[in-house]
This record gives sequence, structure tokens and C-alpha cells, in this order.
Amino acid sequence: MIDFKQFSSTVRKIAPTFALLHVMTVASFGAVVYDTTAVAELTGSRTNLTGGGVDTVQFNNTAANHFSVSWVITNPVAGTWHYSYTFTGTATTGGQGFSHMVLDTSDSCINVAAGTLADPNCVKNVTISTGSVVLVPGDWGPSVSDPNFPVGADIIGVKFNVVGGPALPVTVAFDSDRPPVYGDFYLKVANSTTAYNNGLGNEATSLLLSDFIARPDTGTPEPSTALLALIGAALVGAAKFSHSRTWALKSTMAPSSTR
Repeated sequence: MIDFKQFSSTVRKIAPTFALLHVMTVASFGAVVYDTTAVAELTGSRTNLTGGGVDTVQFNNTAANHFSVSWVITNPVAGTWHYSYTFTGTATTGGQGFSHMVLDTSDSCINVAAGTLADPNCVKNVTISTGSVVLVPGDWGPSVSDPNFPVGADIIGVKFNVVGGPALPVTVAFDSDRPPVYGDFYLKVANSTTAYNNGLGNEATSLLLSDFIARPDTGTPEPSTALLALIGAALVGAAKFSHSRTWALKSTMAPSSTR
């Protein structure tokens, strides 16, 4: 007989492993990374060092002094994800004031025509470690206010306009009803110091996890009901198989009756 309390506990314990297997599969079989689940990298970072996944203009990039974006994502209650991003680095020239950051979201988050959030729960309860922030949803691309943005690329998401121009490091955090997948970001400091992920503009072809950061989207279960069902079916099948083998073994080992 199956102990369903133990079964449920086991499912929850191994679900992250299945998420990690997904990431390993993406890496092994060369699948396109953009918009795939990031639940196996709830804590992560990217840098502008060689192979670090971020392209920068006018940021220092030495081992001791370089640009980085790091994140910590938690799921405190069902249906809510908490995202926290910390940006560090110093400009090689010009000012050091954090101007703004654009973060990729699912298209269904944004009403591009109206410049508003189509889903107010997509990005809410925004905080910043220094200064204040104003959200501007939209479709963002190369412009005077977004220099060095890759030609032909765009981000449908939220621009976090930072008031007060604090120097990095700065942490921006918010809550969302969207679980994490891999996507894009763009950041500007002062007038022309910029950073963005290497996959920006290469979403349809990049096979590298390091080319993207974790960000909110609609595509990832938390954890997937389907995944849990598959895991559950596998565990039930394993339990039945184990029970039948045990019964068969006991039958073969039982002493035969004397007639």
C-alpha cells in the first residue's frame, strides 16, 4: 500500500532534479535557450568577463572590477514569485549614475499600444535599494535614450527608470505571477555606458544558457502539473513493480506444502 504523504514529499523533493535534467538536456542536445524554463537557476549571475554572457560598453572588465548582474528568485507562496536583481560595476569614463534597466517579460504582460501592463500582477511591489523607480511598459529597441542597443533587436517588457541616478551596486526587486524563463535585459548608466545579455537579438539561434538571464514569463509551470503527474505515474509504477517483485520473491522462497 502506498503512503501518499510520503509519496507527495518524495515528488516535491525530486521535482527540482527533473528541472535540472531539463537544463542538462538543453545543454546536451543544442536546443534554443530563449524562453525555456529557468527554475533550475533561481540563483545565478552573468558578467562581462570572457564567457560571462554580457556585452558592455564603457564598463570595466577586469577580474577585480567588472560588470555583473546577479539574481535570486524565490516562490514564497503559490502563484507568486519574488525576483531580485543586483547590478554591480563601474564605468570607465563619464558619470556613474544608474539611468534605467529594461527587463524582458512575456508579451502578454504588456499592452504595447497603451504603454501599460496588460497584467498588473506581472510586475508589482517594486523596490530599489537606492533612489526610486518608475515603471514604463513598452516595446524597446535602439534609440537615443537606449544607445548601443543591438540593431534589429527589441525587448517587449518593462523599463525601470531610476530616479536619483545612484551609482552601482543597486538592487531592484519585485513580485510577479509569472515563473522564470530565460530572456533579455538592457541597462544604461549615465549617458552611454551600457550592458546587455549576449543573446539579445539572437533569441532564435543562441544555444547558450549564459547568453540570457532568468526573468518572468508565462511558459513555466511551478512546478508543472504535467511534470508532477508524470513523476507520480512513474513512482506509482515503481511502487507497484516493487510490490509485485517482492510478492513474487516471497512466493518462490516459501516452503512447499507436504501432501
